Order: sequence, then structure tokens, then C-alpha cells
Amino acid sequence: MFSLKELKKKSINAPETKKVDHVHSYHGREIADPYHWLKQKHDPIVRAQFEAENAYVEAVMAPTRSLQEELYHDMLSRIREDDLSVPTLHRGWWYYTRVEKGKSYKLRCRRRHHDGDTTATVIRAIERQSAGQPEEIMFDENKMAEGHSFFHLVYFGVNHSGQVAAYAYDASGAQKYTLGFRNLETGDTVFEDKKAQVNSFAWMPDDTYYFVAADKSDRARYLYHGTLAGEYELLYDEKDPLFYLSLQQSKDERHLFLSCESSDTSEMLLVAHNGESAGMRSLYGRTPRVQYGIDEREDILYLIEYGSTPHGRLLIASLDKVESPDTENSETLPLVWQELISESPEVVLLSTECFRDYTVLFERRDGVKAVSILDNQHERRDLPFERPIRNIHNLWNPDYNAPTFRISYSTLTTPEQVREYNADTGEYVVLQQKYAGEGFDSADYVEERLFAKATDGTRIPISLAYRQGSVGKGKQPHLHLYGYGSYGVSPGVGYMVDRLTLIDRGVVYAKAHIRGGGEYGRPWYEGGKMANKENTFTDFIACIEHLQRAGYGAPERTTIQGASAGGLLVGAVVNKRPELMRAALAGVPFVDMLNTMMDESLTSTTLEYE
Repeated sequence: MFSLKELKKKSINAPETKKVDHVHSYHGREIADPYHWLKQKHDPIVRAQFEAENAYVEAVMAPTRSLQEELYHDMLSRIREDDLSVPTLHRGWWYYTRVEKGKSYKLRCRRRHHDGDTTATVIRAIERQSAGQPEEIMFDENKMAEGHSFFHLVYFGVNHSGQVAAYAYDASGAQKYTLGFRNLETGDTVFEDKKAQVNSFAWMPDDTYYFVAADKSDRARYLYHGTLAGEYELLYDEKDPLFYLSLQQSKDERHLFLSCESSDTSEMLLVAHNGESAGMRSLYGRTPRVQYGIDEREDILYLIEYGSTPHGRLLIASLDKVESPDTENSETLPLVWQELISESPEVVLLSTECFRDYTVLFERRDGVKAVSILDNQHERRDLPFERPIRNIHNLWNPDYNAPTFRISYSTLTTPEQVREYNADTGEYVVLQQKYAGEGFDSADYVEERLFAKATDGTRIPISLAYRQGSVGKGKQPHLHLYGYGSYGVSPGVGYMVDRLTLIDRGVVYAKAHIRGGGEYGRPWYEGGKMANKENTFTDFIACIEHLQRAGYGAPERTTIQGASAGGLLVGAVVNKRPELMRAALAGVPFVDMLNTMMDESLTSTTLEYE
């Protein structure tokens, strides 16, 4: 590690940033903003400033170039450059992605299903490029990215006839997504629409589709119904600037839901699809500070609701009598809701995934992700997991009738596994585990879950991992602590290549689950929000001090990291307790809060006005 003193010896000086007089007037008060001119990112003077800053970074980091190369090659050795996803069967085709060595982007492919095919036999056929099962490349993202310095493709799936794939792409990095359709039989583009600015998408059985589009401020605002002739009909305009839209389709594809969300309020509408007409009815209303999400199985709605209960409860209602809602009546449907699972202070209900014969329930128990299965009689089976620190999320499970479902499972030192669970027995098979390098053995690592004591006595969870033998008497480990603590977001504790590279070099990698996040539901989120925001900072400081006292690091060997709202966290902690760490990394830090929140032209700003 190098210091500022060394930089001064080498005459490496940071570029000066000029101040230009500029004053904002907010509610009768004037606020000086001498760096307002930097917003003009296309101005040659501003670009020159950015280039000078980049040159300064290069000069500062020059002594570490050999280390950077070493770390890069170490990370590269832990991944397969010719990667393959687990194929998924859907409407007679196996869908998957693969990456060819030396290429930067994916190939999105499919193969026809044949009698006797299993996931394992299809994987072998792909790896051998079997002539008996020819591969159809739907999208070669490498070719699509040619001529662009940035490219990102979002794949929306294939229509019911299996002939046309929908997609959207951003070729600028500005998150402006062009909607497109490709004929998979000819490879030709049916059409593309740059004005669509699509946010979410759903195919219907008649090969028409719905999509949500953004307005000029990038707020997902409009719902359209479209055809492959490129004709759109505007069905819904969310005029409230605090709300944004997204689409959700039931797994049996008979029901389409429109989600309207603000930072603390939600509403879900049932979209009735009948040829060229559509109508919408609210399923649970729009009540301030009440959030909910809905899924459906056999005309039974499953609703997880927060608001009346801070940790969530699960309700059910029958759709039998409202299968075709009145297209002219947008009032809430008169459903009869029954409580299936009551609130528990130890459990946060997250989401459901409904199949024909069972429902998968995702939760947090004591802040840790967990999964349960509810059968047809709503009898519950909790799935066991090996480690107390884990990252779990559902994967694409398109078959409504399937007796099995897939999830992704990983920990800080367990590479991602694709697990397929049998809903009847709770048993699973690992279909794939990501490569982690030659000779990798998870037994070489230790994972722990500790608790720091906050200034008000609250227990703050910490997840950490280190290599066997790097912590203990006579050891001097380096501590790297990551934090976020905002928007009810819980930092993931899954496997990442760069973390293992640090851990193998004697670093204790830790994550602080501070208030402002969502580990313990809405109370945990609101405990680090607005008037309680100070808790986010003091919780993080308490975690640093706890880990240092326990021998996981010392101030001269401690670094901290956070990005965006986590960058705000890092900035606050560095200013409050600079003696606790040697270095800090604040990625795109959200630190000019007043001017940012008063600028309605910025993406998502108005969503914070509640």
C-alpha cells in the first residue's frame, strides 16, 4: 500500500477543478453550487477535466501496475472463457446461452427437444456440437455489438408460435432501450423502434404483446398493446410522477398483471386480454404506505402485503368470479382475501413463485434467505441449506406443470450452483456449479456470521469469509468491509471471483448488514432512513470496531467500500472516523444530495419525493 507522502515525493498532483459562480434558489433559499458546470458532460472543457482526472488516476496507480496484472490474471484463471448456461426446456425447445473463448458477449441459442432428452444429455450434445441436434443461434451479441463501444441486450423471449423473438438493446450506455423483433426462421429483423424505450415486456398467446415504455425522464410510465405489424395502442398512462410501471405474467400465461410502484406504495392491476381490447381492474387498491406483490395459481391469487404488517403476511383470494373484468370499470375488484401466513417478527416474506401443484415461498429468516414449499393444501415444507450465509434466487422456470423447480445457490466462498428441487420430496440435484479455478476447494475457506452492537444496542449482522489459517493468534489479516444501507436493499452474500482473489491473499472480506437495508423488513429499512439516517453510518462504524477488536484487522490494515448510496456511507464514515481505516473506495458516491434531489430531470429523482 502506498501513501500520499510518496505521491508528493514524485510530484504527482491532482488536477485543479475550477469554481464557477452558480446559485440555485430552493424555496426562497439560495444555495451556491460552484461545480454546477460539470453537469455539461458533452462540453469539451468538461471532457478535458474528466480526462485530466483519469490521467491523474493512472499516474497514482502506476506503481501497482504489476499487481493489477497479477490480480487480473488470477481472476481470469477462476472463470471459464467458454461458459455454458444450463439449458431450459420451453414449448419444445431447449434455450441456453454460451460464451466462446476470446469473445466478450453471449450467444443466445436454442435446440429442438427430442424424445428422451434430459438436461444432462442436452448439455453433452451442446459441448460436442452434435450434428443430430443442430443448434440455432438466435442472437450473436458479438456481431450486434460491432461498431459500438457499449452494448447490452435484454432478451424478452419467443412468441407462442416459436417463430419470432423479442428483444431490446442499449448501444450507448444511457439505458435507452430500442425494442426489436427477429424472425428466427429467416434471421431477419421484423422491425425495431428506437422510440419505444421499452422497460418490460410480455407475449400473449395470440402473438400480440404488451410492453411498458419510459418517458423523457426515464420513468417507466406507459403501457402499450402491440402487434408484429408495429402498431401500438396506449392502454395506461401512470400520471403520478412518484410511480413507475412493470409487467408480470402468471406462469400459466393466462393472466397479466401491471405493477405500479413508488418508494413505499404499490398497486397491481389485472390486465384483461381479449383480442384487440383490454381493461384493467385493481386487485388490492392503492393505499399510501402499503406495498404488495401478487402471483397466481389455478385462479388463486397469492399476495404478500407490507404496510399493515412490517414484515409481511401472505393472503389468498379466488379469481373465479372475475375472470373477465369489466373493461370500463377500473375500481378495485371485490375479492375476498384470507390470511394464509401471518406476520412473524423473525421472518420477512419476500416473494412467491406459483406452479400448478405447489407454490415456492422465498423469505428471510433472521436476516438470511430461505425457501419453503406450499403444497395444494398449503402444507409447508422448509428446505434445508448447508451454510448460514447464502445467496438464493429463483431462476427461469417456465413450465407451469413441472414437478421440479430451479434456484441459484451460492455463498461468499461457494461458486454458484444451479439446483433443481423436487417439490414433493424437497430433494435436489446440482445441475451445474460454476468453475472457480484449478484445485479450488471450498473447505479451504471459513465463513462466519457475527453481530456488532450499535450505539442504541441493536445487533448488526456481519457476513465474512477468509482463508483457513489467515486469522488467529500471531496473524495480521487485512480487513475489507463493504456496506450499502439504503432503499431497503440487502447486499448479496453470493460468490464473486474478485472476492476470492482478495481472500486468497490474506484479506478478510466482510459485509455489514446495516440499517437502511432490508434484512429485517421495513423496520430495518426505516431505521436507517431520513431522520434515522445517522444509524446507517454509526452501524457501519460499530461493525468496523467490532471486527478490529475481534482480531480480523487493524486500522492500518482496514479498507472500506461502497457505491452510490454506499458511497455516501463511505464518505460519511471517513469524515466521522478517519482513524479507523487506511483507505476507502467510494464508487459513484451519492454525496451532492440537496442539488440531486431538487433536480427533477434526473432519473428516479421524483420517485424519492414521498
